[in-house]
Amino acid sequence: GCTMPGFPDAFAPFYKAPPGTMLSSSATRTVGSFIRPLRRITQRSRNWTARWQERRNVPSGWGHVERPGLIDRSVDFFYKKIQYAGTRFTPGSERQRNLQAKAHSYIRRAAE
Repeated sequence: GCTMPGFPDAFAPFYKAPPGTMLSSSATRTVGSFIRPLRRITQRSRNWTARWQERRNVPSGWGHVERPGLIDRSVDFFYKKIQYAGTRFTPGSERQRNLQAKAHSYIRRAAE
């Protein structure tokens, strides 16, 4: 900016807050108050890799893993409902299996 013609005068109010700052920061604070707890839930229940790296211990496939409690299972249930809302294909559904079978048969025919 300092190489532009009339730099200090043309950009003089750069140190003042732009209009709409209060509205923007209030909206951000409000949305953040909802997002932060959801992020904590996700980190607690889904982010195992970071914990394993921190502890320098990755359990084997046969290792004991703590079972989630009632609250975590409830949160997981609603999390999946929100995650797959509006989609016709959920993982493992009959509709998805049929679509994959059609795609596989098409690929087999194309390869012959």
